[in-house]
Amino acid sequence: MNPSSRTAGRARAALVTLVCTTGLLLAAAPAQADAASPDGVINGSCGPRINVNDTINNHLRDRRATGGGGSIHLSYGYHLDYGTTYWARLTNAPRNSTVWLNWSADGGHEWHQCGPFRVDGSQGPHDRWTWGVNWVDGRKFQACARVPGYTYTCTPFEG
Repeated sequence: MNPSSRTAGRARAALVTLVCTTGLLLAAAPAQADAASPDGVINGSCGPRINVNDTINNHLRDRRATGGGGSIHLSYGYHLDYGTTYWARLTNAPRNSTVWLNWSADGGHEWHQCGPFRVDGSQGPHDRWTWGVNWVDGRKFQACARVPGYTYTCTPFEG
């Protein structure tokens, strides 16, 4: 074996070691980055998926018009099994508009997204609502909607 072959072999071994070591370091980096990541969706969860038709004493918490028509509502009511329950509702919106409910345990830094649900005629020709999610101490809610051809809009987090 000539000296240049030995040098090349050592260089390859060093490179493999470096890649393996770096790969391990890079594999550990995303977990650290995720822990400190900024605002974002945790998952697509509707919690206990409460049927909002079973709630009583319903209220509109906030109402905001969306671009292109439609109104987004953050609604809440009382459910006998789950207590105070929140859901998002979109009214007077064109077909294929979408609505979803964000809910957060840390004031809106990270959240679960229940939806989106499409205005498809199943809940009226221009309306759609989400499943309900129960309120617990510290949990905040936000209703969001998107009308085709326009950007989405959301109510503030509250609850």
